[in-house]
Amino acid sequence: FKQIFEYGFFHADPHPGNLLVQANGHICYLDFGMMGSILPRDIEIFGRLFLAITRKDVNKIIRALQQLSNNMTIENMRDLEFDINEFVEKYYIRSVHENEMSTILLELKDIIIAHGLIVPTHFYLFARSLVTVEGVIEKLDPELDQFAIVKPYLIKSVSRTYNPIKMGEKALNSMYELGNYMEELPRDLKNAIRKINSGMVKVDLTHQGIDPMVHTINRVTKQLVSAFVMVALIVGATLFIIFEIQPLWKGFSVIGIIAIILAAILAFGMLRDIRKGDHDNW
Repeated sequence: FKQIFEYGFFHADPHPGNLLVQANGHICYLDFGMMGSILPRDIEIFGRLFLAITRKDVNKIIRALQQLSNNMTIENMRDLEFDINEFVEKYYIRSVHENEMSTILLELKDIIIAHGLIVPTHFYLFARSLVTVEGVIEKLDPELDQFAIVKPYLIKSVSRTYNPIKMGEKALNSMYELGNYMEELPRDLKNAIRKINSGMVKVDLTHQGIDPMVHTINRVTKQLVSAFVMVALIVGATLFIIFEIQPLWKGFSVIGIIAIILAAILAFGMLRDIRKGDHDNW
């Protein structure tokens, strides 16, 4: 489990012939012809998946499977929920640690295949590795609680994911990627317009249910403009009040107060439009 959740690189064929116990008690692996490697992102998903299984959380199991399959479209979500729920209910009869982890993973693999989800190859390599190593454990220590061993690694993996520093780094990376996208957008638009003007691109529009979409776009655009104006008013009002810009009323800038009132009116109007839009959708 340390190989999986800490190193992201594991021996995929740990049968007794590939394991050597040294005199000091250390385990030495042999024959590295079959190895598996896992991306850091998938290690985090694996951690969430196993933790969800131990907690019998159907929704989080499904979410983890979706993430492993790169958010593939699930044609029948209801059937998948039913199968996962049945899979989880089976382990309410007795404690999860009493079930072999390999059996749990193999049953999960059958559900994945039945619903056409495509997950990374290392998922199957890991399941295969676990089946093999459990055969060794069964002979050496049949009473060993595997989930008690794996749980600290799961908690550590999930805590790394939700570490404030880690989340801050992810947010900064997302902002950096967004900045790159915004920087490249004008150039891409110019290229697209150039191709359209040169006749290299043909656009065939069919008017089929486009009116609701146009209405939605107009409404969202109006809300965005209102939001920008509202933010500008709030920022401006704050500055006017902080620097006590004349004229003043009871120590507060009159212009700042007016700006805050206008921002509140805009906010109320936006909320009303959003609620109206939700009712229209219904």
